[in-house]
Amino acid sequence: MFVINKEQFSAIADAQKITSEKRIKEYIAQYYPIVTNSLNDNELTYLLRECVAKANKYGLMQEWKVLLYVSSIILLGIGFEDKIGNKWMSSILNNDYLDSDKKAGHLIDFVKSQLL
Repeated sequence: MFVINKEQFSAIADAQKITSEKRIKEYIAQYYPIVTNSLNDNELTYLLRECVAKANKYGLMQEWKVLLYVSSIILLGIGFEDKIGNKWMSSILNNDYLDSDKKAGHLIDFVKSQLL
């Protein structure tokens, strides 16, 4: 039987987090170059970690869902879901009874409605 101890599991999780963070940075650099050009690496890393933490708090754990949330922040601004008139979006994201696929679907619809 293959057994992983806590330290090994932690090291794997840390490596996965770094790899995921790198992919998110590459995504932002490709699709939102103005963001990467306007922030230094430390600022970008801080912004991404804050966005990832908030996405995870909402139950958006898969990388594509995190990217969706990060893109929403870039397009609509930090705290878009808490602004007056958008509180319903916050209610959806904070709803523990909705699965992450439904939350992501609502988020896509919301972002499209704000941009079109």
